[in-house]
Amino acid sequence: MTSIIAPDPGGLDGQWTEYAGGYDDMIAQRGSAPRAIRAAPAAPIAAKPAAEAPAARAKLSFKEKYALEQLPIRIEKLTKEIAVLKTALADPRLFEKDAKAFAEKAKALETAEKALSDAEEQWLALEMKREALHSE
Repeated sequence: MTSIIAPDPGGLDGQWTEYAGGYDDMIAQRGSAPRAIRAAPAAPIAAKPAAEAPAARAKLSFKEKYALEQLPIRIEKLTKEIAVLKTALADPRLFEKDAKAFAEKAKALETAEKALSDAEEQWLALEMKREALHSE
């Protein structure tokens, strides 16, 4: 014989009653459904949040792996390029000698620094993703 234990319909005084049978038998013996079920409006079922959804991929894609391998090399090259450009721009006579070359080097420095920042952010995002997949 099966039984079900449910809270008393009288209130929230912490009393529980055991009913013989299943849920339908409890409703028949009690005369009503539990308060939480009666009071709850029929809400539409919401989609699971992305965190609870099953992982679409359990590993990095080929492109992501390749980028993770190549980004440190690119970051090192950009760092060296930036150092060379800064050294060239540090020459106080460069602007006097060739203002056009100075402007080109300054623009190249700005572009290289932006590329370095983007590469570092991309590497960090991929590394965090790799670590998250590794810890699962």
